[in-house]
Amino acid sequence: MLSFGVTVLPDPPYTRLVEVLQQGESLGFEYGWTYDSHILWQESYALLAIAGTQTQSIKLGHCVAGTPRCRTSRTAGWRWASAAAIRRAGLSASSRSRWTSSSAAFG
Repeated sequence: MLSFGVTVLPDPPYTRLVEVLQQGESLGFEYGWTYDSHILWQESYALLAIAGTQTQSIKLGHCVAGTPRCRTSRTAGWRWASAAAIRRAGLSASSRSRWTSSSAAFG
């Protein structure tokens, strides 16, 4: 069976990414993809966590993730700061797991 996904750049404002993923979900898209970059866009891991709290069934993941080139301490710092921002916003990233990776999605 053929599945479709929507790809969204993690550009500001982050609410646009959430809106596009919500719209994709309402139109029947099964996957929601975004990109990871330490230079070009907003922190995509945090944005996927936020989108996960605002959607119901769409499977979320990275179509390109550049974490191997990042130092572990820098990556951990980004994730910690992003989690703190999510907590300050009153959001919870504890919704049921719908995370995916390209290898899981494509077999």
